[in-house]
Amino acid sequence: SNNDFAFNLFRLAGPRVPSEHAGQEPEKGIILSPISITYALGMLNNGAAGETLQQINKVLGFNNADEVNAFCKKMLTEALHLDKLTKVQIANNIYVNKDYTLNPVFVEKANDYYNAQPETRDFADGKTRDVINQWASDHTEKMIEEVLSEDEFNPGAVSYLLNAIYFKGTWEVQFKKEETKEETFKSTGKNVPMMHMEQEFLYADKGDYEALQLPYGNGAYSMTILLPKEGKSTYDIAQSLTSESWKSMWKSGVPSGGATVDVKLPRFETNTDLDLVKIMSRLGMPKAFTVSAEFPDFCNVTS
Repeated sequence: SNNDFAFNLFRLAGPRVPSEHAGQEPEKGIILSPISITYALGMLNNGAAGETLQQINKVLGFNNADEVNAFCKKMLTEALHLDKLTKVQIANNIYVNKDYTLNPVFVEKANDYYNAQPETRDFADGKTRDVINQWASDHTEKMIEEVLSEDEFNPGAVSYLLNAIYFKGTWEVQFKKEETKEETFKSTGKNVPMMHMEQEFLYADKGDYEALQLPYGNGAYSMTILLPKEGKSTYDIAQSLTSESWKSMWKSGVPSGGATVDVKLPRFETNTDLDLVKIMSRLGMPKAFTVSAEFPDFCNVTS
């Protein structure tokens, strides 16, 4: 069910270029991790109550906070060990302003299910933003060196709840360096190093788009690529994706053992800085972002 949250998120946050405009202008790409948002909201969820709690659970695709906690702990403990050739790091942390004290039960759940070690700091000390950014850098192999800009950091905030996921996979079938050539990446209109191979992979023609699965290491992890057909866009693909359609993607119309596919894959860097408040509200959890939000089990004002 958490996959439904992922696809709902992509529908609202992803590129919004309907098919009638496909190919007329490059789509703006984003990089977005629904599982990372699930972790951050899962931690916060343990301090929520009433309608706020119900909305968060429903948006994430769970019945209650216990289910979210169990799911996040399972991912946290098992994801790291599924493939020795793939490096996966999942980290969580909570920084709380010195004017507030976290509820002991909340801290216990943060420890037990998220391996978070909440830290109390003076947010007005001029150092806390640097500490938070350093934490993000340390847990993403320096890929994300600033998670909070000077303008974004609020010294009066109650707390910052953080999740970082680092993933580095080794392809099961390696691209050969000599096959990489400069070519135009259609989505951006720019020339990039285009990796190339012709190999047997899991492949499916889904009508409006083609689907390709490129496994890493021992196959525990894979990259699934969805390529719009001519006249279609990633926006159109996003409208049709659900957890059920995702599960059945490879069940019909897929050659036994895969198909020989001519693959060209661009090598590029990208980054996204996205405010999700409006998007998460539209997904069904608006109360968490209002003055009437219910977080009685999160913290208390320090006496």
